[in-house]
Amino acid sequence: MQQISVKFEPDNVRGNVTAGATVAEAASRLAVPIAQPCGGQGQCGKCQCVVRGARVEEAGDQRGALGGSLYDRGVRL
Repeated sequence: MQQISVKFEPDNVRGNVTAGATVAEAASRLAVPIAQPCGGQGQCGKCQCVVRGARVEEAGDQRGALGGSLYDRGVRL
């Protein structure tokens, strides 16, 4: 399986995860705590992150859930 490099800021935690992993899965693998009151379903917005340098596969209607302004700035759930 292809590995990709990820970095979580501001803690500067870096590591490799399997391509296709969700942000929550990558965070868990690298021991980076992310609030997920909705259980990782992308409904509460606590897991918002900015994706840089990669195209990601999105689940659900992220533009609708976040609003166009945040979505256009690279914020994803």
